[in-house]
Amino acid sequence: MDLKKLHEMGTELEQWLRMRSHPVAVKLNVKNWIDGKDVYSQLSGHAACVYVIVPALLKGDCQIAIPCKGDRKNANAQDDEILFSMVTEMLPPFIEEMRWLEDHGWSIPLNQEYKEEHDLKDNYRRLAERIGMDMRKSLNR
Repeated sequence: MDLKKLHEMGTELEQWLRMRSHPVAVKLNVKNWIDGKDVYSQLSGHAACVYVIVPALLKGDCQIAIPCKGDRKNANAQDDEILFSMVTEMLPPFIEEMRWLEDHGWSIPLNQEYKEEHDLKDNYRRLAERIGMDMRKSLNR
């Protein structure tokens, strides 16, 4: 892959990743859909660059970390932000999965639903009934 193509993909990905509504959950889901694996991280209040960059480079995988003092001082990181890193080889499938999400109603920001109770899928409903939960729907729905 040439540098121009990589830069174009990185710029496009950066635009998606900068959106603030549910960014970590979406990124973690995309990563999981790419290879079926979760992201494991070590969280600390210091040396975020060590915890987010070095393991990504050594393992060739994604990492998350919370901003450290340096990130807060030098990059103006805030309390509601989390650092997310990946190796460049992951950009093409990551962008492809983000596009798939957009095309299938998982756009960023995710739509919020507010209900008294959410309807359970059939498998969850049957399981709940088997363990003795009352699965009658609420009145006034």
